[in-house]
Amino acid sequence: MLYKINAMIAATGRAQLIKAIGQSISKVISYDATTSVSLKILMETKGEKTAITNKTDVKSDGDEYPSFLIRAQEESEFYKASMCKTYDIGCLVKGVDIVTDHVVWEWRGRSWDVESDIAVIFGFDDGTQLLIQLIDSIAGLLRYYKGNDCIGHLCGIDGQWAMKTDVLLEKQRTVKCLGIEGEKK
Repeated sequence: MLYKINAMIAATGRAQLIKAIGQSISKVISYDATTSVSLKILMETKGEKTAITNKTDVKSDGDEYPSFLIRAQEESEFYKASMCKTYDIGCLVKGVDIVTDHVVWEWRGRSWDVESDIAVIFGFDDGTQLLIQLIDSIAGLLRYYKGNDCIGHLCGIDGQWAMKTDVLLEKQRTVKCLGIEGEKK
């Protein structure tokens, strides 16, 4: 049996990310579980807040897969300040990249062909980046990092899929620039 799994960012989430391009991000609020691991990321621009969460979905194989839920945030949905870490950014978003994994594995006569958006990278006008990566977890966690080389801080493709399989038969990771045709490999 072949399971074809798709865990891509929805069109509304992609549109929300594209709206951030050219906007100044005043701050990022992280609802932290631990240092560099969060339950939710909230990004503020002038007049709008964007919430980024890891929503686990049960797919056709009966297993849960992490996926991004990206949407405009309502004021009434704020968490308690004691749970939050605030990072002042004050930078203009120059671009947004989506990191996508395409992996294939087999186990006990069954096969999986999975395509999943696993990370979002915001590029700022000061040369820094903000990485937000899905973690395959029951709690729906996100890993984040702000610095100069976010690609270098991504969990490796084998590590990203370790909760599903020990051996990937095929693996490909691509980085797609939102709002621009083409992709990086």
